[in-house]
Amino acid sequence: MASITPVEKTPQPEMTSENWAKMAAYVEKLGQEAEQLRRELEAAKVHVPSAVRPQLNKPNCFSGRPGSIDAWAAHMDVYVSGATPTEALLVATSYLEGEAFSWWQSYSARSEVCDWQTLREALKNRFNPPNKVQAARDLLHKWKQVKDVSSNNKSFQSIILDIPDITVAEIV
Repeated sequence: MASITPVEKTPQPEMTSENWAKMAAYVEKLGQEAEQLRRELEAAKVHVPSAVRPQLNKPNCFSGRPGSIDAWAAHMDVYVSGATPTEALLVATSYLEGEAFSWWQSYSARSEVCDWQTLREALKNRFNPPNKVQAARDLLHKWKQVKDVSSNNKSFQSIILDIPDITVAEIV
């Protein structure tokens, strides 16, 4: 049978005010180092390797065609998710063409746009008709089922998508 050798206790330093001050300074230094590491990690913005990220469909270019800004912006929201606000803005503007790109050149020269959300709202204000909801409500009021069920469902759905505050009772 093996004998157990008692472990000698390491003598602890006496907790004098000088030792407390040293320990407090050491804890403060550790806190500063942790904060520095946090800032470095934040600045590095570690990206997930593309092998792990799902492959996203690239959005079509937006040319300013009436009635298409909402769908394009929703697709762009998905495409730039995870990007920094500046990266998202650069990506979104690279998908503008024609009238939309010409508008962007003029708009960016006179307005401060620093992120995708600001651009998104400006594009919607510019390329959505001012009376879009009322026009959709008018179409819904006049809407009749005249074709096959599939075609009618598609036209009905496209109308109600333009009415964000539509109630279930109105849909039925």
